[in-house]
Amino acid sequence: MHKWDKTFWMMFVLLEAAIVMGNLWFFSPVAVILGFALIAVALARFGDYLMHRENRNSMTKNSENIERIKRWLGNQYELTQGIKDLHDYRFHRMENKKVLLDEKMDRHYRDLAGKIIDVENRLNLLSRSIVSQKDAISPVPEIVTDAVDNAKDFFDTVWSKITTMAEKDGYVKTLSRGVKNKILDIGNNGIKLRSEMTKKERFIDKKEFRYFWNLLQEKGKIDLKHDVEDPRLLRIGSVVISFLARLPNVEHDLKPRVIYLMDRETHNLGTLKRRRKNI
Repeated sequence: MHKWDKTFWMMFVLLEAAIVMGNLWFFSPVAVILGFALIAVALARFGDYLMHRENRNSMTKNSENIERIKRWLGNQYELTQGIKDLHDYRFHRMENKKVLLDEKMDRHYRDLAGKIIDVENRLNLLSRSIVSQKDAISPVPEIVTDAVDNAKDFFDTVWSKITTMAEKDGYVKTLSRGVKNKILDIGNNGIKLRSEMTKKERFIDKKEFRYFWNLLQEKGKIDLKHDVEDPRLLRIGSVVISFLARLPNVEHDLKPRVIYLMDRETHNLGTLKRRRKNI
């Protein structure tokens, strides 16, 4: 109801009241009843106006409250978004630092492993030199010489057999879980593979193969769980021993997971043989 409607209906009530009073004076029943009816209509319209005004005020107040809640929610969203952006930025920086640290540790590890392998190779050469000198003084029977040569093969020959298997099969399966690792590249310095389970690519250096082979020669067996302590060597160890187990003079067992260096060839290159039963 418009504000001028309020004035109109108030004047209408007063006018009808005056008419009714005049009709009461002259006593005209019809006019009196009609006058009271018109007064009731006017009062109802005036009541509608008051109710409409109250509803409008209530709606205005509710709208103001909703706007305040919207502004508060907007401020909370901006604050939360700022905290999230700060968290993402810090997490990104930590990831970058972790990657750089892993690369640095990997470089240091490779340098150290190379130095250790070089020392071991020098010791092996010295040992073979001493053995050859003893052989010159006291000849060893031919059958014993053949057994030693088969058990302690030169690593270059071992590496040639490993790369031959990799080129022929295109993959190698781990001993315990049978996870297939696809051969991506075979280089002079190592082999690049991708695990079909994790989809992770890794490069295993030739020096790391040499480390495991030297360890196998030294101990006669490799128990991956107990003989290898370096965490990175443990991560690649399951793949390396899977290659070594497929050499003709190496057998394996699964419980525990161990590979054994034999004094003769017991199976064909590229196949597996359990120490107690054939696979």
